Amino acid sequence: MKQDSIINPNAAAVKSAEARLKKHDWDRTGSDLNSFGCAVMDKLLTRDECREIAALYPKEEFFRSHIHMARHGFGKGEYRYFKYPLPDLLGGLRAALYPHLAVVANSWNEQMNVERRYPERHAEFLRECHATGQTRPTPLLLQYVPGDFNRFLCKWRSCFRNRIGILRAGSSSSPNSGRACRAAPKSSRCGRATPLHLPCIIAR
Repeated sequence: MKQDSIINPNAAAVKSAEARLKKHDWDRTGSDLNSFGCAVMDKLLTRDECREIAALYPKEEFFRSHIHMARHGFGKGEYRYFKYPLPDLLGGLRAALYPHLAVVANSWNEQMNVERRYPERHAEFLRECHATGQTRPTPLLLQYVPGDFNRFLCKWRSCFRNRIGILRAGSSSSPNSGRACRAAPKSSRCGRATPLHLPCIIAR
């Protein structure tokens, strides 16, 4: 697949995602991100869209990796990483959400005296990642059955007052989030092992 088609998703899908994001209160979303490290965006996806994405799970051709959480001590359940090309719905949302999140992430880094600054556009960020060897997509789809659990989401649940949803837009560590929310992952390849401070949005 050509790199340009990876970095620049379907233009119509991005435009559609940008239109739906305009309906949300970004002042409130930004405030929640600063306070908790995450935010809930109600009705970002319709029920039919959720079912459409969930129905992809058993289809091998959409995924590059299959993770069983118990093998890694993550909990009980499983998830799959999408491969390129991403479904238009996900590719469009990822590109449309990024500029909003980059503003918040850059503000966090400034407050924490972290030198790293994220570019304005998602395509520019992907080019940086690809230049350092990180070329695989990271959007994922989780699957749970009764009795399954995720150790990380259990921590989030205690921190974010049970607001757990279906779409994770990034891992987070805000300057004000405290305790469980402060365990930010490391970006070992993109950004040369600098802390990766990206806001997390949960869609429900």
